[in-house]
Amino acid sequence: MARLVLCEPIELYNILNQVTKLSRLTEPNYLCLLDVRSKKEYDESHVITALRVKKKADTYLIPESVDLECVEYCVVYDSNTSCLEAVLKDDDDDSDDDGGGKSDDSREELVAGAAIECGRAVSHLTRHPVRILKGGYERFSAIYHFFRTQKIIWMPQELDEFQPYPVEIVPGKIYLGDFVQACNPKIQKDLKIKAHINISMETGPLGPGPTSRSAKTTCVQIGALWPRCWSGRRLFSETLSQTSQIHSTDLCGPAMGPENPCLRASYG
Repeated sequence: MARLVLCEPIELYNILNQVTKLSRLTEPNYLCLLDVRSKKEYDESHVITALRVKKKADTYLIPESVDLECVEYCVVYDSNTSCLEAVLKDDDDDSDDDGGGKSDDSREELVAGAAIECGRAVSHLTRHPVRILKGGYERFSAIYHFFRTQKIIWMPQELDEFQPYPVEIVPGKIYLGDFVQACNPKIQKDLKIKAHINISMETGPLGPGPTSRSAKTTCVQIGALWPRCWSGRRLFSETLSQTSQIHSTDLCGPAMGPENPCLRASYG
């Protein structure tokens, strides 16, 4: 039986943005993302590619299209589960007449969150750890609002055309992507990118770029090569030691650096 582990929002974000030649979301055995919230909540919005898990009596009904035994990543989320421990739930919220305490009929019991219950159910079907999204959908969607959707069915062609975001190295601060992502205005807006460090072989303006006056593009010297970069008002260069060794690690979740990396930074 596989074990349950907590999955930080940044880890799920990086899992969703893995790329080979195409997005890894196109691979049927790469990611199984399960939503155990109510149908109403799921229909309002959910994480891209997430499948809703129905519950009949006390049994979770895993979608038949999923072969969990072969899936590399299985991530389960509910509204806001933040730990793997059961929480204390009061069956009767009514208090005494004087408001000084709980009624005699009140009962407390330890109850596991829906994501944990579902995770335990699917852990018998997979060889890999089952990840429980920490903070649930509420926390993830608050940080990565651009990964919310109402779309339920994803066609293979749509997954082929999915444009991944750069992987996140330092939460909310530093991202690693390619030159094309660096020139994408939507990505820059969604991630609040305020500066670029170009360490790719591409030379040219990183635009259309951020509209903020404080936004700038930074050049990095790698060996004898000085890529040329433009800012809105001036052209300048800056040396950053050991930049080429910067990469995402298991701490930030799985990540694969692009062939022509371009570091982006957002400074709070």
